[in-house]
Order: sequence, then structure tokens, then C-alpha cells
Amino acid sequence: MPRSVLNFMFGLDALERADARPSGITADANVNRVASIFREALDSAAFIDRAQLNGVYAGLGDHFLDDAVRHMRAVVRVADARDDAAVQEAMTSVALWLRWWNANRKNALALIANRYSR
Repeated sequence: MPRSVLNFMFGLDALERADARPSGITADANVNRVASIFREALDSAAFIDRAQLNGVYAGLGDHFLDDAVRHMRAVVRVADARDDAAVQEAMTSVALWLRWWNANRKNALALIANRYSR
């Protein structure tokens, strides 16, 4: 499996882990928890080749890097600098990602599974 696909899958896992908010955690503690997950995912995403992901599934590299990774960066800015503008960016970018991903998830994951899991 190409590194870009592996790093994309790591990023997907990070998004899912970030979404699983533990009960009883404060909002500030949750932002810090999510930012920690996203920092690791951003390190991995730095090695994603946009064209390679787009070659696996049309638009995957563009939407993951432009929307999902942008969301992760914004959340980290919220945690690190309490940047209020980053809150809006995080909300906008995750909405864009989810709109695209929810419409394409089934086909993209099926194609990745068929191509790389043997």
C-alpha cells in the first residue's frame, strides 16, 4: 500500500478517535485531547502525495488535504493559541470534508480495499 494511502488511513482514524469524546470531559480538556490526536495525524499527513491519493480515488487527495487536514490544523490553533477565528475555520472545513466524504466514503473505501488488501 502506498505511503500516501497509509497516511490517509491514519488520518481517518485520527478523525474518528477525535470524535469519540469521553463522557465527563470538559470542553477545554477535550480540545486539548483532540489537538494531541491531530498533531500526530498532521505529522503523518505531511507525507501525503495529493496526486497519488487523487489517483486512487478522484478528489480524495484534494478533499482530504484541503478540508480534513485544514480542520485538524485549525483545531490545533484553537488549542495552542485560543484563536477564535480558527474555531470558525475548523467548523467550516470539517463540514466541507464531511459533505464530500459522506457522499464518497463507501466507494472510496471499497476501491482502497479491493486494490490494497490482498
